[in-house]
Amino acid sequence: MKIMLVEPLHEGHHMNFLRFAIRELSNSRYHLSLITRRSVVISPGYQLVKKEMSKNVKTYFLPELKKNYSLSSLSILRRQFKEWFILKYKFLKLIKTNKPDIIYVPDLEWIAKAVEIFGSPFGKVPFVALYMSPKFHRKTMGLGHPSRYDWIYSKLFKRLLKISSLKNLIVMDKFFYKFTKKRYKNLFYKIKFAPDFASNKKKFLKKNSRLNLGIPISSKVILVYGYLDLKKGIQELLLSLSNKDIPNNLVILLAGQPSKEILKLMKNKEIKKFVKTKKIITFFKYHNLIEEQKVFEATDAVWLGYTQGFLGSSGVMYQAIHFDLPIIGQNKGIIGHYIKQYKLGIAIQPNETKKVVKAICDLFKNINFYGENNINRKSLKNYHSPDTHFNIIMDCLNNFKNY
Repeated sequence: MKIMLVEPLHEGHHMNFLRFAIRELSNSRYHLSLITRRSVVISPGYQLVKKEMSKNVKTYFLPELKKNYSLSSLSILRRQFKEWFILKYKFLKLIKTNKPDIIYVPDLEWIAKAVEIFGSPFGKVPFVALYMSPKFHRKTMGLGHPSRYDWIYSKLFKRLLKISSLKNLIVMDKFFYKFTKKRYKNLFYKIKFAPDFASNKKKFLKKNSRLNLGIPISSKVILVYGYLDLKKGIQELLLSLSNKDIPNNLVILLAGQPSKEILKLMKNKEIKKFVKTKKIITFFKYHNLIEEQKVFEATDAVWLGYTQGFLGSSGVMYQAIHFDLPIIGQNKGIIGHYIKQYKLGIAIQPNETKKVVKAICDLFKNINFYGENNINRKSLKNYHSPDTHFNIIMDCLNNFKNY
């Protein structure tokens, strides 16, 4: 069977989903091809994908587009329209020589609205897609505030499900899955649920990891990991170090690629003082698997204190679960729900320094209860695993013969 994967982005979760998809599909039963961009294949994240990929995977490239820094709805929609037309034009050329039996899109969000409006860019070729973070259900499901466009997004989503060549739409938000079961009864058969996942397991001793990273053994370490942006509440966390109630041996470890705003924040006089005294330790770079394991092993707790309305899932949360690390995170959305339901740590509204300080102090008083001694962690690890997730993906792709 010929399967084509489409992934033109390399930020955040994109390479992780692509890597595991290729790992599962790399055997003699499947002939794989990939549509991506040259900027992706030179990215650090793609090097992990490359290790899973056999040499006979044909790779095709979309033209590069300038990064869109605007977050306005209109700007994002225009970008999606442009992406959709570029992909359709490229695909029409490709199928003259390499027509796949089915297409898998590891994350549809970069063109989701365009697909809902214009239909499939793949014509009549069947496709399966993962839709990571739809948002218009969150008010109904008690996860957050409504958007004035929720009713429009709901109607557009129904158009997406009606596309005949869309065979399955995979979602990772269990609240959205329940929402669609009630809202789209006649089309619900197309929707499958595959839980988000993490894959790393403990390999290093905490002592060795800390020595390797230059962190004192006696420190209490809070990790902020991944793409480092102000919306993750990093400013609120760093400024809490000035409070007299914060433990003297607290270290905040920033590990990942920083945004321009974070680099600007690091020039703040007070924060520079904390960097100098090693209260703040930075590793501003993309982390490979070994480096990722070391920063998590060196850590006592993970920070997920989003401050700007993020209500979706977080891959870092599932990594924290797999590493038995307690979490300080926002009290809303999926993160807040998990923290509170499974007693994974402390959920707060992280936009006030006093609340951040209290959460840090309370967490370290009960750290074993939230960490290794948490009885929920074993079942959560099994549930949020690559095997669980990709068994669903493989079922959807292997059912191609039944379409």
